[in-house]
Amino acid sequence: MSSSAGDGLAPPSSASKGKARMDDDAVALAPEGVPCGICFTDSRRAIRGELDCCAHHFCFVCIMAWARVESRCPFCKARFRTIRRPPVPGRLPSERVVNVTERNQVYHPRGNVSSVVSTDPYVNSGCSVCNCSSDEDLLLLCELCDVASHTYCVGLGTTVPEGDWFCKDCETSKEEHSRCQIDDGGSSDHGEIEITIEVPTAEPVTEPSASDIVDEGYSLSSVRRTNTRSSGTTWVFSSSFCL
Repeated sequence: MSSSAGDGLAPPSSASKGKARMDDDAVALAPEGVPCGICFTDSRRAIRGELDCCAHHFCFVCIMAWARVESRCPFCKARFRTIRRPPVPGRLPSERVVNVTERNQVYHPRGNVSSVVSTDPYVNSGCSVCNCSSDEDLLLLCELCDVASHTYCVGLGTTVPEGDWFCKDCETSKEEHSRCQIDDGGSSDHGEIEITIEVPTAEPVTEPSASDIVDEGYSLSSVRRTNTRSSGTTWVFSSSFCL
């Protein structure tokens, strides 16, 4: 049923109509097996991360990593605030919606960095298991989704692990993502580039001849060879030019 002016509802703007039409067309025209827009993994096997701003296809792991730098779609640049991870039968039975902090990528001479637009997202971090913010020295933050958990709430006791730590959901998503990349014939270490440098073999240098040493302006007939005690054979040049 269409709404009229008497209902008190403002008609949608032309911009919102256009965006909705683009999203609908993207869903309707996207073929099965469309690759991720970041790593090009087949979406039929990878866990998809769905944005709340558009219908572009990305792996959950890829778009979560992108969201740590910028909270805009890499394609259409629309701002997103949540990323949905659909259920995965046998691995992740329920869906998950991750709230994303607003970030903008800014230029830096030593490499692009991220600037947080809103307030510090880690100020009021609480454990996702016990919902308490105590024992901050034992509070871990997932390297991918920024979810907080106490070490003793995730089975680590009071031991703080070294290096990066991932929550159970993100760890499972990363494992599935790596398996899909291997199945596609790629490598699970995307982003790492191996650079090899081939050093050419030095070729033997031939001893220069008289014609290589003498300038083109001199006549070869004006060059005579003399013997010296210190260096053996030397070449002596006369001062007459060949005109």
